[in-house]
Amino acid sequence: CSAVPATIDATTDAAPGPVIPAPTIESVKAISTSAIEVMLAAPSNTNGIETYETSLANVGSVPVCSLMASATPLTCSFDDLVAEREYTVEAVSCMTSEGKKVCSVKQTQKIFLNGGIAKAWAFTAAIFVALNTVV
Repeated sequence: CSAVPATIDATTDAAPGPVIPAPTIESVKAISTSAIEVMLAAPSNTNGIETYETSLANVGSVPVCSLMASATPLTCSFDDLVAEREYTVEAVSCMTSEGKKVCSVKQTQKIFLNGGIAKAWAFTAAIFVALNTVV
C-alpha cells in the first residue's frame, strides 16, 4: 500500500465507544533514497477490526495508508520523504460501531531519516533509517 494524501483527525487518539486493540509498529525501513516501508503486527484480539491505518504526522498534507484487516503483510510505504528530517509514524486499528468509524489509541514511532545510518532503538526511542543520496 502506498500512502496517499488524506485527512485524519490528528488531535484525537481514540473515539468514545468500544475499546479497540491497537496494532504494533513492528518495523520501519528505508526502501529507497526517499521512501520508507512500515510493517505492522495485528493485535492478538482482532475481533471486529476492519482496517489498519498508518500515517506520517508532522508533514504538510498527512499521508494515510489504509489496509483491510485481512491484508498480508500489513505493510505501507511512504514516498517523497526528505533526509535529515524527523517523522512520526502513527498506526491505529479501526472498526464500525453504531454506524460510526472508531479507532484504537494511536501507536507512534519517531524516526529520523539520516543518510548512512540505519539503527533501531527501543520501541519508544527514535529509529534511524538510512536514506542515502544516489549520485
